[in-house]
Amino acid sequence: SNLDSSDKESLQVMQGASDLMCDTLNNLLIMQNIEEGKLVLCPFSVNEVISKLISSFRRTAAEKKLVITKSIAANVPKKVVGDRLRVENIISNLLSNATKFSVDSQTIHLEAKTTSVETLLDGNKKATIFFSVRDDGPGIALENQKNLFSNSVQTRPHELHEGQGSGLGLSICKQLVTLHGGSIGMESENGSGSTFHFSIPFLVYKQPSEEGLIRDNVAHVPPPDSFGEDSMSYEMLLRPSPSSADLNHSDSVDLFENMAEMSF
Repeated sequence: SNLDSSDKESLQVMQGASDLMCDTLNNLLIMQNIEEGKLVLCPFSVNEVISKLISSFRRTAAEKKLVITKSIAANVPKKVVGDRLRVENIISNLLSNATKFSVDSQTIHLEAKTTSVETLLDGNKKATIFFSVRDDGPGIALENQKNLFSNSVQTRPHELHEGQGSGLGLSICKQLVTLHGGSIGMESENGSGSTFHFSIPFLVYKQPSEEGLIRDNVAHVPPPDSFGEDSMSYEMLLRPSPSSADLNHSDSVDLFENMAEMSF
């Protein structure tokens, strides 16, 4: 490359600004869906979701010589029914924070385990899965932890300016977890790293038999009250999870109209 150090620095700044804008737009889209109170439910593998996300962070982690490890307990069901894309959003936000605020050569650990299983009246089972992301970063002072999941709260050291973002991530995580009927929390000590964790109740998915496929599919999608009183409305579809590629032109127009009305 013929770029000098100044040009490289400018490109890094532009790349950082672009990443921040993408994160902000994505968070605003998620917030719009939260306001509508909808979840798109489908069967998915927790193991596959975690493996995919760790792979997606591999390059960023390598740049800081970070190691991302995972531990998925044997009691985690092979497949569960939930909003896969939103679960990915939650874990991705937590991994992103851990990566941004970790110092070179530290370790980030992601864990998933089933903490309880309940048999429902219809014979189906509901499993509560506990997820956690632990980092060895600078930690968070006790006085900053109370409002950590509020909108636009930046709680990490100001000198880690490269990790600063819109401050919406943890608030969105809390709302998405609540929408699933779950709970979210964290433990941290200033200078000793942080652990962010959440629990969500999922219906355990059973592979439908070829006989009565339609009947079984309907039976294996959880009713709204399976996710708790805080849940709102559900768009129950047994189909592959949606992706960002599903965003259409009208969504983009609505998004930018909403952005124009927001103040940062």
